Amino acid sequence: MLTHPDVTSSLAAERTARLLAEAEEYRRAHRPPARWRPARFRQRHADLQRVTQPATAGQAGRAA
Repeated sequence: MLTHPDVTSSLAAERTARLLAEAEEYRRAHRPPARWRPARFRQRHADLQRVTQPATAGQAGRAA
């Protein structure tokens, strides 16, 4: 059975479009469950401006 190349390519294009649409529909219906993922941004150096020294037990006793 011989078919014209234009018919074959148009059928292939229609089938490709249909398969892509079905795949997208399947992906939307079957979302993976939410899970923990590592952060994308990691700070190279710690921001120490907001860090305070913890009060020790001896200093807390003198303050009272």
